[in-house]
Amino acid sequence: MACIILGKKVYTPLRGQPNVIIQIPFTEWLAFISENHTLLDRQPLRYKMMLEEDNPLRTYKFFMFECSWVLYNEMTISAREGLDSTIILPYFEKGTSLEFSLIKKEVSLFRKEDMELYYNKLLRTSPSSYNVSLDSLSKWNMDILLLCIYLQSKAKAKEVQEINIDWR
Repeated sequence: MACIILGKKVYTPLRGQPNVIIQIPFTEWLAFISENHTLLDRQPLRYKMMLEEDNPLRTYKFFMFECSWVLYNEMTISAREGLDSTIILPYFEKGTSLEFSLIKKEVSLFRKEDMELYYNKLLRTSPSSYNVSLDSLSKWNMDILLLCIYLQSKAKAKEVQEINIDWR
């Protein structure tokens, strides 16, 4: 879990493997954060505050933000190496399934300002050395970026939506 969340020492067979899907179960993430929040506390996520507050919506937002950030970092690192990204998805035990094609349709309806907001949030929270030119992204990695933007939008949600993404 630490390798995935922190992005440290994640190498083959996990990095740059488009046929690999890693799911981050919400309950495991929360247990991991509860035990290791002092190691992970960083801007903009303040886990200690989240844990003390006991607010399900805030916890959900942190989880979705974390998933978008982890996936974005995986995508940019893979793209810099000329690889298609491994898929890293949030997972809820009782989540409803949502096909990726529906996510693409939903993202296509986002206002330009919202797209820029979510994308810029990803840029600001990732090391600048991770950033890549959008023009250089493969179709696969561009789809991954759309998924990152979708997950960012869920980090701004007004209600908890336990969704599991069907990538097929």
